[in-house]
Amino acid sequence: MGTDEYLCDAVFRAKTSPDGKALYIGGDFTHVDGQARSRLAGFDLTTGKLDAKMSALVNNRIRGIAVSATTVYIGGDFTTVNGQPRTRLAALDRATGALLPWAPTATDTVRALALSADGGRVIVGGDFAKLNGSNENSVGAVSATGTGALTQWNSRPGRRRPAANTPG
Repeated sequence: MGTDEYLCDAVFRAKTSPDGKALYIGGDFTHVDGQARSRLAGFDLTTGKLDAKMSALVNNRIRGIAVSATTVYIGGDFTTVNGQPRTRLAALDRATGALLPWAPTATDTVRALALSADGGRVIVGGDFAKLNGSNENSVGAVSATGTGALTQWNSRPGRRRPAANTPG
């Protein structure tokens, strides 16, 4: 009592791999199947067993996951992964669990991630005003490779306005 800490143990996102062989979960948990897991875990869907390689140390909630054939992308409220700076976005190698150099930044919570149809971009959604230092109101896109450079995105979300001559 009085520690200003909370215990949630929630899973906020679950995503299967494109080949259907793995499931990745992210959230606010510290243990899975009795084993220490810091907000990210992977499972082999053939055996149901916890993936020993996917054991990154993430310092705060994961709220979004996207998975490619080779990479697990995560987004949320975190600022470090495996002790390395990662401002709300990070990527891990699916085969080894190693943290990748992919490190775009968001100024506030990342709530959702999706891969583009061609796999070349990660679409990022959340509460942020800036993505990689650029004004991107709540949604933007970054390269799925390299360090996650900002890429073209044309959507400009905003409040829905009623049509002319429509009440309310």
